[in-house]
Amino acid sequence: MFSLLTQALLWLLVLTFLWYVLQRLVPKNYLAVLGFVILVLALILPFFYPAAPLSGSAWSILSLPLKPLGLSLLLLLLSKKGKKANLVIWAMVILVLSSNPWISRYLERQVASAGVSTAQLCNAPASVRTAGTVVLLGRGVTEAYQPYGTQIPQVDTNERILAAAAEYRQQARFGVRPLMIVSAGKQAVGTTKQTETEYIRTMLGNMGVPEVTEYNSVSVHDSAVNIKRILNERRVNQNDRVVVVASPIDVGRAQLTYQKQGLNAISSASNLEEIICDPAQRLLTLADFIPSAEALLRSTRAINEFFTLIYYFMRGWLNLS
Repeated sequence: MFSLLTQALLWLLVLTFLWYVLQRLVPKNYLAVLGFVILVLALILPFFYPAAPLSGSAWSILSLPLKPLGLSLLLLLLSKKGKKANLVIWAMVILVLSSNPWISRYLERQVASAGVSTAQLCNAPASVRTAGTVVLLGRGVTEAYQPYGTQIPQVDTNERILAAAAEYRQQARFGVRPLMIVSAGKQAVGTTKQTETEYIRTMLGNMGVPEVTEYNSVSVHDSAVNIKRILNERRVNQNDRVVVVASPIDVGRAQLTYQKQGLNAISSASNLEEIICDPAQRLLTLADFIPSAEALLRSTRAINEFFTLIYYFMRGWLNLS
């Protein structure tokens, strides 16, 4: 924590010095132009170079006012300038609604079902879901490696690993021995300095999944392109189903992206049926309407996934029906 705070203070000091120099040396009119140029570059970088290291940070900063917490903070800041009580009210409304558990589940259901066939998922018998390939999208196994701390595996990703192992065993019961492919990142996991892909491969091996093929991918689109190449090299029939195991929040985008590459993809995720199939059958309780930090996080993830869907559509990486 001390190292992180020191880095933050050093960056703040550098930025303050640069701002002071710019104010002294550059006329205000040119500062406005410079700010506009930086903003345009920050917008272009994530769009055309999504794998660049700065792209993720640039998009996180630019999209902050579009998310519930960032928009609420912006309205609260603007309300301090004069008598703008309405902005405070709107900020409170946004926070209350986005932290409502029922609304967060509704948003999750909308983005999760973007590319998922409800009839195929909810009504088809289990035998219909036979597949020759199982792909696990495992990017984000742990928090980013820090030399001063211990990495904590992300619960969502570990559930994905369990779901992938369960999918493999289910296919084996159908008499199919599917090809298992892990598509994850290159970042280090824990003090062993294993990559995410190596970490997941080890865990799947401990669960009895043999012959795991691994590949490093920085995005769902990269994963789809790489998987198609691997299947072509192995001369796998393009009509064979590919089960894509992802998190419930981005499983729809994953299926649409894989289908855009000409793969016969079907989705799989832990609790996916519970999220999409017959949500009206779930009895509502008082707790469903009490704001919570977890619901705010889930709403933010769903809204971020919505923007990601639009981005993928604009890049031509998927088709939205």
